[in-house]
Amino acid sequence: MDPYLAAAQQQSTPSIYRDKNFRQKFQEINDAIRQREKQYLRSHVKKPSMGGPVNLSEDPLLNVLIAYKSSLAIELLEEIPEDELLKSNYDGDTALHVAVMEGDAKMAAALIKRNKDLLHACNKQRESPLHKAALYGESKIFWLLKKNGGDYSARRQNGDTVLHCAIMGNAPSMLPTTVSLFLLDSRYI
Repeated sequence: MDPYLAAAQQQSTPSIYRDKNFRQKFQEINDAIRQREKQYLRSHVKKPSMGGPVNLSEDPLLNVLIAYKSSLAIELLEEIPEDELLKSNYDGDTALHVAVMEGDAKMAAALIKRNKDLLHACNKQRESPLHKAALYGESKIFWLLKKNGGDYSARRQNGDTVLHCAIMGNAPSMLPTTVSLFLLDSRYI
């Protein structure tokens, strides 16, 4: 128990923040990624007990590898169990959300190939990877997601569609794409 936190705060504080060994674990993983220690990372993704969050954002290892733009993400992808790919971070972002935000079309395609359920996984704001693609102006990834079954008519928690995301994300290249989708859909005419 941390004497500096109120009792109510301590009960609502995620266990990851109370784990004394967490910082050491994070540093080991960070070093392993930078030094490309595949064996250590491979053991981390294969053992469920080691496969928990690896940073304070509660990211799974794959999310971190993608964010680091590490080629190890693709190399280790086949070794990660299919259901583990749906794990998300504190904000609810899956590996596909992260790949979209990083603009990594190759990783996004590999993830979709492994588990199509990722296309419909929403984060805490009910953003699908398609929303993120529109928001970040990733038109190549947007079409990849759409072609594989991403739902462009899905709405975020606040009611926004991918068209709203393209406008808010200041992604002018996405506007013709998203507008045409809605104009061609009889539900919106």
